[in-house]
Amino acid sequence: MKDLNDYTVGAYQSFSLLLVYLPLAVFSSEGLSILQHFESLDYLLIGLLGLLGCYSKIFKFKALQYEEPGKLGGVSYMQNIIQFMMDLVFLHIAFTYMQLFGVFLVLAINAVKFYGYIGKVRTQRKESLSPIQSNV
Repeated sequence: MKDLNDYTVGAYQSFSLLLVYLPLAVFSSEGLSILQHFESLDYLLIGLLGLLGCYSKIFKFKALQYEEPGKLGGVSYMQNIIQFMMDLVFLHIAFTYMQLFGVFLVLAINAVKFYGYIGKVRTQRKESLSPIQSNV
């Protein structure tokens, strides 16, 4: 897949998800009859959601080409954090104690991973500067 264009891979990933979720929507209790209640703004929002989903796949594929997958693993937690903030700000959702515990657990793990990454970068930087300073 690395030989294919980024946009091709993003489109393949998005269409494959569409092939999975469309039958689930059709065979659910309401089926696609919910589309009859949509207004033009709803269709616009669905189109934008699909477009943003496709571009997120494209950018993730590009990032995996240029960076090690292990380093990009922490980025996947950011989606949960952003969604949590949007739920608080825009939707005014009240979370249960277990949900808040899970959110703070994810935040704490991200903080520990970030601290470890900063320490690793500092160590590598000191090691790369050591030979230069010994020649002076």
